[in-house]
Amino acid sequence: NTDAGRVQRPLIVLKNGKSTYTEDLKKQVKEGKLSFNQLVERGVIEYLDPEEEENMLIAQSEEGITKEHTHMEIDGAVTLSIISSLIPYANHNMSGKALHGAKMFKQAIGMGAVNYKIRHDTEGYLLYYPEKNLVKTRTMDLIELDKRPQSQNFVMAIMPYYGFNTMDAIVLNRGAIERGLARASYFRNYETVEQRYPGGQRDKFEVPTEEKVGFVQEENYKKLGPDGIIQLEQFVGEEEAIIGKTSPPRFFEDMTDFGVDEEKRRDASLTIRKGKPGFVDTIMMTEGEDGSRLVKVKIRTPLIPQVGDKIASRHGQKGVVAAIVNEEDMPFTIDGIKPDLIINPHSIPSRMTMGHLMEMLGGKAGAVSGKIIDGTPFGSTPRNELEGMLRENGFRGDGMEVF
Repeated sequence: NTDAGRVQRPLIVLKNGKSTYTEDLKKQVKEGKLSFNQLVERGVIEYLDPEEEENMLIAQSEEGITKEHTHMEIDGAVTLSIISSLIPYANHNMSGKALHGAKMFKQAIGMGAVNYKIRHDTEGYLLYYPEKNLVKTRTMDLIELDKRPQSQNFVMAIMPYYGFNTMDAIVLNRGAIERGLARASYFRNYETVEQRYPGGQRDKFEVPTEEKVGFVQEENYKKLGPDGIIQLEQFVGEEEAIIGKTSPPRFFEDMTDFGVDEEKRRDASLTIRKGKPGFVDTIMMTEGEDGSRLVKVKIRTPLIPQVGDKIASRHGQKGVVAAIVNEEDMPFTIDGIKPDLIINPHSIPSRMTMGHLMEMLGGKAGAVSGKIIDGTPFGSTPRNELEGMLRENGFRGDGMEVF
């Protein structure tokens, strides 16, 4: 079936137990003489739909080919989606947890836009110190994830800690947080316009005075400049005005014989949302379609990890911060290294996320040998290689240490 929207996938055709994608063709592809489409035209690669797959026997790799096999995967990682193939060692995980990991990826805070400084989106988030992954997959190179990473490499321990990390709770190191671990910013945009009303009246940006209707208290307006607009990098708390504005009276009864009674103007100042105090990040002033002034103010709220925040690994191992422990109270290794994060030992075997352990082993091996480890699903650095790297550098091969 080749209707529009029918899912098909490319596979290499096998003949008599041998791949039709020969060494000679490989060479031509590497030199750029053959394209993917030309291989499809030659019948080396064939697109199958789910119905055809029922009657095919597909080999994972060239090593496993027998006479019965009809097709072979181009690469194991191709069976996964883009997000799923970003999970290192995903083929060692239970499928349900790989799905969880993919969901966590979609919610990760990274760098939403490179030009975030001049953008005025309604809401936005920014991770302060995004890092390249110590264990990466080839898909990350293809989508250039390193240019805009969305995670950090934590020093992590799997061990109990006085019952603070019971179930899925996790323990964080206060010292690491003070050095900027997992810190982010929340941006919120506020805007207001000097509206014009029929009858020639209009709003005005200014610092409201006591005679205005609805004036709260002088404290709330003291951060405004003479033009009624707050200054850059000022800290704004709840109830404090960021743009001072007054409006003409609503009803004609308030007007005298000589036009508007100046004292009757209302205070229409803009304040920030409850629970979102922060610093003035950027201010933009422009004109609306009718020539009236429009001001946008972006407020930046620093987000520091605290108890109740949720943190997840790429393997669907998600947990809520239950305790933030002083650095001097953290367990430490013989070299004096303290973990940034402690998770519960029970969370690994019951969820069957071996990929998580493999990534930890790879991360440690990569850190001690100064290499980036390839964790691409179905084509990753094997475990014995990682263990060898650790032993060469004086560690135990299984990554365990005495605390």
